[in-house]
Amino acid sequence: MERERHKRELHLFCRELLNDGKLLMLQQVSMKCKLFFWSVISFLQNIFLEVSCFIIIIIIIIIIIIIFVMFGMLRSLKNLSCRRVVELEKDNGESFGFELQTCRQLKGASVHVEMYSYVSCIRENSSAAKAALKKGERIVKVNNEDVKHSNHKEIVEMVRSSGDSVWYVKCCTSMF
Repeated sequence: MERERHKRELHLFCRELLNDGKLLMLQQVSMKCKLFFWSVISFLQNIFLEVSCFIIIIIIIIIIIIIFVMFGMLRSLKNLSCRRVVELEKDNGESFGFELQTCRQLKGASVHVEMYSYVSCIRENSSAAKAALKKGERIVKVNNEDVKHSNHKEIVEMVRSSGDSVWYVKCCTSMF
């Protein structure tokens, strides 16, 4: 709309300059040039403001994305891709060869506390070491049962009650 107005002003300016083939007096031409110049400047300022606002919005969006990544709010998306199944079997009635630790962590920027268990220690030459279980991996499932909301005692009991049979653990690497 603003551009159409400037187009009309330019057209009128050119018609007045010609004025049926006669040039206007130099003073009138000078005044019209000044008006035209200021309308062009005003038009360019409006375009600059629109572009500036767009650039500022893009910068704000980038900053918000960086903040989300820094505070780990997108961490759960990353963890979906790193889950794997580890198969463990006891050798001659011995233990599986690893220790669990359970801890609490603030989730995101909220006051919600998330509990999780992770592998804190792996004994050499144990079934856990042979299965490439890694220190720091979070335990998500035991024998296909979700343990994200289970406490330490419940998880240890699930492991112990599995006997000497094959035990499946779904893990994902911890962020620490």
